[in-house]
Amino acid sequence: MLFLKGKYYLLESGKVLRRPCKASALRVRRKLRKFKPLVEAGKMSYADIRTACQSWRGSYMKRFNAYHSVRSADALYNTLFIIVEVLYSGLEAPNPNFAGVCQYFFAVMLSVMGVEE
Repeated sequence: MLFLKGKYYLLESGKVLRRPCKASALRVRRKLRKFKPLVEAGKMSYADIRTACQSWRGSYMKRFNAYHSVRSADALYNTLFIIVEVLYSGLEAPNPNFAGVCQYFFAVMLSVMGVEE
């Protein structure tokens, strides 16, 4: 049953499972991709993007059983804004292992795409 932008399922145990509308997760991922050129052009700040993501995560998604939807949106956010910013701007990584993880991530992505360093 679809109600208030969520699907509700009644399990055999009697538990009500609430899942978010799939369009919401798609919409936020689409927005994140559109925010990237705006940041590069200087029309939008990283703080604005972080606020938009936190708003979506906190006000809407916390009401649903949406662990994987939130994780995929977070992964896209990290890929577009956090990892690139840490690697290419000379900022200090949030923790010592983070820079290594970022470098490994990009090495894997480059090898998958067939690009040699």
